[in-house]
Amino acid sequence: MFLPILNIVILFAAAATTGLAAYSDWRHYKIPNYFSLILILLYPAFILTSPVETNWVYSLIVGLITFIVGFSLFAAGLFGGGDVKLITALSLWAGTSFILTFLVSMVLAGGVLVFVVIIREALRQMDETSGFFKGARAAIRTKTPVPYGVAIAAGSLPFFVFFIKNSSFVG
Repeated sequence: MFLPILNIVILFAAAATTGLAAYSDWRHYKIPNYFSLILILLYPAFILTSPVETNWVYSLIVGLITFIVGFSLFAAGLFGGGDVKLITALSLWAGTSFILTFLVSMVLAGGVLVFVVIIREALRQMDETSGFFKGARAAIRTKTPVPYGVAIAAGSLPFFVFFIKNSSFVG
């Protein structure tokens, strides 16, 4: 009975860590390294307490591939370092079973997030003379930063919900 409780605690800790990383990115446009490190350190504990056998070797391979691709995007200036580390840590959790769901959910959430950021900036820059659309164009032209950690966290929701739903404690 102890392992199922520990497993669910680990899952909630990982989900909460992901949420805190998203909040940090939203507020400060920065994802501290310790969030990704906590997620990576919680993963072996999750594997050891999981009621379902998980192929952790494939998960490590998925994480490594994700890091290589993410590092390339970082080197090209398309992604921030904190984003790459968070995606890598969460892709370890996603493994082969959820990596596509994670990435598609993250991209869709990212599209919504960009839309929300542009609207927020347009409203912020809007006044009686310039109007909403001029504010939106200015937000796009000035390359308003997007806290993509929020989209990354949203992309992780499907697998965290699945893990929690299928834990022997809940299910």
